[in-house]
Order: sequence, then C-alpha cells, then structure tokens
Amino acid sequence: MAQHLKHWRTRRDIDDILWIRYQGPHDDTNLLTQAGIDELIRLIDELSDDDSYSGLVFLPDPQRGFIAGTDREVLEAVQASEAPLPHIQALQARLQKLAQLSIPTVAAIHGTCFSGGLEIALACRYRVATDAAETRLGFPDISALELHPCWGGTVRLPQLIGEARGLPMLIDAEVIDTVEARRIGLVDQRVPSHQLRTAARRLVLRQPRSQQQAGIAAQVSKLALFRQGLLRRLRLNAAQQYDPQHNPAPFAILDLEEAASGDIGARLQAEAESFVKLALSDTTRNLLRLDRHKQRLEALGQIGKAEGIRHVHVVGAGTMGSAIAAWCALKGLKVTLQDAVPRHIAAAIRHAVPHFQAQLGAEPLVAAALDRLQPDPSGYGLVQADVVLEAVTEEVEVKKTLLRNLEPHIKPDAIIGSNTSSIPLETLAESLDNPSRLVGIHFFNPLVQRPLVEVAAGKQTSRATLNKARGFVGLIDRLPLPVAGNPGLLINRVINAYLLEGMTMADEGLAPTLIDQSARGFGMALGPLELADRIGLDVCLQVARSLAEHGGGEVPDTLAIHVAAGRLGSKSGRGFYEYKQKRAVKLAPDPDHTSRDDITDRPIYRLLNEAVRCLREGIVEDADLLDVGLTLSTGFPGFRGGPIHYVCQRGADASAHRLGELASYYGERFEPDEGWKTLCG
Repeated sequence: MAQHLKHWRTRRDIDDILWIRYQGPHDDTNLLTQAGIDELIRLIDELSDDDSYSGLVFLPDPQRGFIAGTDREVLEAVQASEAPLPHIQALQARLQKLAQLSIPTVAAIHGTCFSGGLEIALACRYRVATDAAETRLGFPDISALELHPCWGGTVRLPQLIGEARGLPMLIDAEVIDTVEARRIGLVDQRVPSHQLRTAARRLVLRQPRSQQQAGIAAQVSKLALFRQGLLRRLRLNAAQQYDPQHNPAPFAILDLEEAASGDIGARLQAEAESFVKLALSDTTRNLLRLDRHKQRLEALGQIGKAEGIRHVHVVGAGTMGSAIAAWCALKGLKVTLQDAVPRHIAAAIRHAVPHFQAQLGAEPLVAAALDRLQPDPSGYGLVQADVVLEAVTEEVEVKKTLLRNLEPHIKPDAIIGSNTSSIPLETLAESLDNPSRLVGIHFFNPLVQRPLVEVAAGKQTSRATLNKARGFVGLIDRLPLPVAGNPGLLINRVINAYLLEGMTMADEGLAPTLIDQSARGFGMALGPLELADRIGLDVCLQVARSLAEHGGGEVPDTLAIHVAAGRLGSKSGRGFYEYKQKRAVKLAPDPDHTSRDDITDRPIYRLLNEAVRCLREGIVEDADLLDVGLTLSTGFPGFRGGPIHYVCQRGADASAHRLGELASYYGERFEPDEGWKTLCG
C-alpha cells in the first residue's frame, strides 16, 4: 500500500497490522503539513476500501515523537482561500471514516501529541502512551491562536472522557501528562517507552473494551439535568476568566456543545463553520502573525547551539540569579552557583527542588538535575565555564568591581553575560580588558512563564559573542530578542512608561482598582499597579531612577514614598494593594469613573509612545520584533498584534492625535515622538 506517500512511512507485518509513522519536513518538531494532510486523506480512503488488514497503528517518529501539532501553513491556506470550509472538511470527513473503520485502530503516543496530532489520536479506537515526561497531550492552539479543534475534536473529546472533564480541558487549553490522561480515560494504557509497540500490538490482537465504550463519566454527562447545570456553570466560569471579545474560542466551544444534537454530521458541520469563523477573525490573524515572528526568535536561538556550551557559572543567588541557575540545570547544563552569602545558595537549591519535581516528575530525573546544580561559594567553577552570568544587585560599582575581579579567571573563549537592564553595557565594559565578550543577557521573572530573553549588544560586543549568547538562550529553550545595550534595553523602557503613568494616576487620587481594571479592559494581562506590585516597588524605583538619569523624565513621588515605608508590593504584603494569603485585596472602583477614556488611554499611550521612540532609536531591529517581544514579556495583548501593529491598524495619525490631546491635558510626557511621522509607511 501507499508506495506514493512521501511523509507517511507504512509497513505491513505478518499479522496484517499496518504500522504508520508520520515524518514531517521540519528537523526539530513533527508538525502536520498540508502535504501530510493530503497524503493522510489518500491513505484513509485506501484503507476504507481494503478489508485485508487486521488493524492499524499510528507510531511516533523515533526522534521527534508523535505529531506535535499542525503547521501554521495549513491555517494560512484556510485564511487565503476563497472557499475555506472544504479545506477543513476534507480531513474532518476522513477522520470520521477512520473512526468508523471496522478494524481496531491504535494511536501509539510518545512525545508531544497536540492539536492535529491529538485529533488523529481521538479518531482511533485505542490510545496507548508512554510514561515519559515529554509525552503530553492537549490543544494549546485554543489559547495560542484562539482556535478550537476542527477535525472532530470538539465532538470526540467530550464524548470520550465526559463533558465535565472534556469541556474544561478544551476551554482552558489544558495540556496534560500521561498520568492524568490515563486517570481521566483519554488514553487506555500508560506504558514504558520500550513497551509501546508491544502494547499497541496487544490492543489490536485482543481488542479489549475501549475507554469510549466503558467511560462512566461520558454516560453521566448525557443526563439532561446534569448537562444543563454543567454547561451553565462552565459558561459562568468562562465569563469570569475570559473576555468573549478578546478570547472567543472558549465561548465558541460552549456554543457548539449547547447546540449539539445527536447527529454527528451536523455537529462536524457546525464545528468546521465555527473554526472558519475564528480563523478569519482579526484576533487569530494577529496571533498567527506574532507566532510567525516568534519563529524568527527561535531561529536566532539556533545560531550558537553547536558551540559546545555545557557549563554555566552564575554569580548572585538572589531571586533572578537562582532562577537562572535552576533553569539552566533543568535544561541539562552543568551549573555552578556563586554568592558571597552561602545561605543564599542553599536557599536557591532548596527552592529549585519543587521546581524540578513539577517539571521533571520522576525522582531520578530530579536527582540528576540537582546534581547539575552545584553550590560554589568560592567560585571554583568559574575557570571551566563556557558562559559566565552575573546577576548581582543593580548597582554600577558593585557590578564593575565584580566583573573586574572575574575576568582574569575566565577562560578565553567564554562569554560574560550581565543580567542588567538599566545600566549601559559601555559603563560595565570599562572594567574589562576585553570588552568584546561582554553581552547583556536579560531574563524576566518569573522565568518559567516568561520565554523571552533580551540579548543586548554593546558597542564593543563581538559578533561571535552575540552568536554564542543567542545560541545559549536557544539551548535553554528561551527566545533571544536582539536589542541595543542602552539603559532599559527595550522591555523595561516601554513597561516603565506604562507603570509610571499608572502611579501618577494613583498620585492624583484615582483608585488602583479602577486604573488596573481599565488597562485589563484594553487587554493587558495586568494593570500597571498590580504589575508594579508583582515586580517589586523597590525594583521599579531602582529602574525608574536609572532611566530618568539617562533619559530624563520624572519618577512619581508615590513610588519613593511606598518604598521608604517598606511597602514593596506582594513580596512585603503591601504595596499599591494589601495582600492576604498572597492575594491582592481589591476594592470596587467608583462606578462614576468607569467610562472615562483617559483612564484607559493614559498608561496605554505612554507605552505606545515609548515603543515608537525605541523603534526610531534602533533599540530593536524592526517593528515585528518589537511587537513579538512586547507581547511575550509585558502582557501586551496578543490579539491586538503588538503595539506597532495595533497603532498601524488603528491609524498612526489618529494615535498621534490622541497623544496630542493627552499632552494638552496632562503634560509634555505625552508629546508624540518624532517616530510617529514615519511610522506605518
């Protein structure tokens, strides 16, 4: 069979079982392409006409695992088509054929099984998955692109594991490991990796009752009263977590389920039509655009991967230094952690344990990661390190003295990274005999949730150093954003403007809750004051003063007053908000103020104006990188496509005019930057 297939490898064994493996064209990730879809359609058509097989097994690729999702080109083809619905319905119909085959079908899963891969697995009668930590299942595109499944997944997942578990998994774009998948009945068996083929063969030959046939939860979900109450509760929960204007996919999933009839054909038709509507929306177009630019950052991270980076020496075991050290050890690098205070190192290693347990699961893997994270109060590991990272306090003389003392002990081909964002690299370079190997490597906290790392070039930073730094960032599965080594780099400069305007508004007597709710209404992940509390007001003050020293501007009095009083934000229990059990106590805003556009526009337009200024000054190479960088780090809403894209969609002239209005009311800090004149050209 199927000698004409390029992307699917097939083999018929002595028991007439057909073993199928997808091998996509990408080296690192096994994504389902349009060519792969076209071949799968032909393959399923042939299978449905051939009754000589005893069973069918989908296998993972040996290096890249099961199908890790759908290539973005498939979505782009849907968006570009004059008749998008048939694009979706072609494979949707074939997976329904697959689900109705009389022979047993098995998805043997190892590695990531996301989106299109999980749709194929759901269409099989059985699913068996390995117990490896890297084996995970889910539909991440629901949140990443605001798109629900389109090849039957919205129908099959709730049917398989019940609406009470299946719908929340869809709505929240939940990615689960195989322990949870086995518990809820998403997979029939969970086995060691070396037993995957044997388990799949056994399922074909013995044909036990499948989870779909036996699931009690699925049957309970069909009870009318239970179902009505469940859907009502899920919609209420979704309304509390998501904005239907900004996050349409969860509500589209609920709409489909509420309208569901017993006719599978009608349900699949409704799913396809709903998907196309989402795919053609501005929200998904903007998110897809950002995803393409994110791939540019991923490509930059491939540059230096072959340069033999194995050992990282981190100096400074504070919040950021300890997080960097733990992350590097998690990702397989040897790490030596140095600090002048040994108990800080002990605390860092102690805090790394639950992090490793959450990420790795198996005790042998946790133990290995802890072995890689080595306390080094005397700095003996410095001489062997390929990358030396300083993450000490953000004080110029402290950093300069440290770098001056470190340099003689660092091997010639190692790079020296500074986690600073507010001190110019040229200032730090003054302390080095060879400043060509100094580079800014600026991480964001919490590092686990923030994939972006700014890689900053000083005037004397060599190309080899930059490439090695970018490769290091890629090696630890973070995204390197190239920026100029000016004070604040890109992200802190832009977010500082946002934070300070929120503080100025609080100084004027506006309620913090009102300020933050207005920003969230625009789509920001956090309002300026709650974000400042989370960062730490002492850190905000330090950065704001440094940026004011180098670039002008004023620091609101309220920030210094809070810090002087010990109100440092969530870490001290009080900042702009009071915190009880680590949660902010927020008072309801004055309803008389909720319609004032200025409350929303002031922090947002300060952010936009600073973004335009950074682009004009060449802090970042182009608007696309600025957009993806700020959405990945500041909480700027991805559905708006990034700050510059948002401005250009709205109209640069209209935005500049609005800034002029704000300047006439609130002062020269709102004066439009010169960059507005040539923006969007």
